[in-house]
Amino acid sequence: MEKYLILFLTFLLNIAYCVSELYIPKLPPFIKICHRSDPNWSRCMKTSIEQIKPYLKEGIPDFHIPPCEPLYIDRLDFNQTTGTSFITSSFTDIKIYNGINFDLKNIKFDVNKNELKLKIYNPYLETVSKYNLNGNIMKLPLSGNGLSSVNLTDTDFFLKIPLERYHEPKTNQEHFRVNDIYVDYNIHNVKLHLNDLFDDDKILTDVMNLFLNDNWKLIANKFKPILEETVAGKFKTIMNNIFSKYPIDTLLPL
Repeated sequence: MEKYLILFLTFLLNIAYCVSELYIPKLPPFIKICHRSDPNWSRCMKTSIEQIKPYLKEGIPDFHIPPCEPLYIDRLDFNQTTGTSFITSSFTDIKIYNGINFDLKNIKFDVNKNELKLKIYNPYLETVSKYNLNGNIMKLPLSGNGLSSVNLTDTDFFLKIPLERYHEPKTNQEHFRVNDIYVDYNIHNVKLHLNDLFDDDKILTDVMNLFLNDNWKLIANKFKPILEETVAGKFKTIMNNIFSKYPIDTLLPL
């Protein structure tokens, strides 16, 4: 009887093992595996990301990554009140071009803290969208409803990503989860244009666009918090989609 019980328990354990394994899909062939113990891990990760970049244009369904050229954002709302400025604005149907033409300048993973740090450089980003805004900047009235274009030159993005370990019952293994992402960025220069300002008064539109471009740092600082939040949200969603699917030992084996 004891022999049959042992055989039965062994059978159940094998079944449990096989079932758990069925829920761990294989990584796509274009993913370069980088081992945590590799002393050149950062260099390996840079190579791995370079291999992924060509696939970002059409998106990567296995990772739930949407097409990234252009990257589409449905809507962003900005409401700012500071000192002499007040702006209520919304940007819709936003398309960001050249986002995949980035250079991963640095990547570090702290095994003890479970923390990932990245520095990403993008030489040129172009954004087009519909806009609607009302308010004033430095006591100058500003209103309009039309099309906008914004070009960003030489942008550095800094990301700090604390990772939380958790046990996933579907795989019976440890996975990572991202709860927060801290984003900062620096822009070397911005060129922007808003059509149809002041009921399409061409003279006032040209004057205001000239003023906005001369004072782009003031504008960028006002929009910075919501843009950082948006970037963080995009990264968080993509990373958690990947982490929920693949265990740590699959993504970052020892």
